[in-house]
Amino acid sequence: MSFVELLARLGGMGRFQVTYVAALAIPLLMLASHNLLQNFTAGVPEHHCRPRPVANATAADVPLVVSIPWDGHHRPQRCRRYVEPQWHLLDANGSASAAANGTATAAATEPCHDGWMYLEGIFTDTIVTEVREVVDPSGSRGGSRGGSHGGSRGGSRWIPADPTYPGGSRQVLRALVRREPPMPGGAVAALVRTPGMRTVSCGVSFVWFSTSFAYYGLAMDLQGFGFNVYLSQVVFGAVDIPAKLLSVLVISCLGRRLAQGGSLAIAGLCILANIFVPSELPMLRMAFAVVGKGALAASFNCAYIFSGELFPTVIRQTGMGLGGTMARVGGMVAPLVRMAADVTPVLPLVIYGAAPIVSAVATCFLPETRNVPLPETVKDVERRAGNLEDDDVAVPLSSTKSKDGA
Repeated sequence: MSFVELLARLGGMGRFQVTYVAALAIPLLMLASHNLLQNFTAGVPEHHCRPRPVANATAADVPLVVSIPWDGHHRPQRCRRYVEPQWHLLDANGSASAAANGTATAAATEPCHDGWMYLEGIFTDTIVTEVREVVDPSGSRGGSRGGSHGGSRGGSRWIPADPTYPGGSRQVLRALVRREPPMPGGAVAALVRTPGMRTVSCGVSFVWFSTSFAYYGLAMDLQGFGFNVYLSQVVFGAVDIPAKLLSVLVISCLGRRLAQGGSLAIAGLCILANIFVPSELPMLRMAFAVVGKGALAASFNCAYIFSGELFPTVIRQTGMGLGGTMARVGGMVAPLVRMAADVTPVLPLVIYGAAPIVSAVATCFLPETRNVPLPETVKDVERRAGNLEDDDVAVPLSSTKSKDGA
């Protein structure tokens, strides 16, 4: 008797299962708030280098324009200062205005050897101001955010609502359960031993990595959209509700593969579209980002269901663990990619957008699982992939030798 048949005989969804899921939902409601907390606790205030000391003058007596170069957005540069005060920028010919517009003659600059000065604004006291350090000119704060990224793992088996088989004793129930022999090399090796399993494992790894990678790449850069971060957080959080509800309809009506690949493709295209939207149109940039983030939330929804149906019962938990691990790797790498803006400002968006599109293509190689029985063994997966016929020998999961060496 297969696992699906066993659940059908026992009554797979009972009061215990409903209570179990409801109890899990309570702490999970706070999970997103915890994951995105560093948007506020690690927010980077407006800042600039601490000016070099000037003899016989206090900091208040020295105009900022003679100590700090200005960028193209008419703001003091964050991580450079003049080696020597540029007093000539204060002459009566309007050079101060030229300096503020970023058109003044270039002078020698140096890094912020004496630290930074933080300005009053949305963030007044964060871990950035506590440590008194800014990592780089783009304001990136390392990759420690990804430790708990990727969401909670799913795919766990249902515990029977009634542990006693309706037609007999516990011994009868145990007799119905088919035990699988130990796998050579363990369950992890079984993920890549056969062609069908390699396709599933690689596809699932792509899906989970890119979904988490792009999701946290967007969600952790609220300051980059030019809106109030608190309002941005509300909008980014609210879009998950319709996105997840819509994903359920698409998963149920059109199939898992279409829902998974479509959500990834939409997310990637929205992220890439922002490359061509000028910073003077912040509303449009935010709109693309919100749609992309909602698509990635839908992708997470699909991944939990699709991945669990792709792996066979004997190694389903191991396969889900592989997906969860890849999601956490993506969440840890995502903040580091923002440092690529030092090379060119659009490079992070190119990377964040390309990853979901590549994974959407990889999804096309995965089988559709809608209205298909769950695979029980690796042999079922290989048969589904067309690598085995019904009368073929099963894929070996254990040694063929008996205890007496026969």
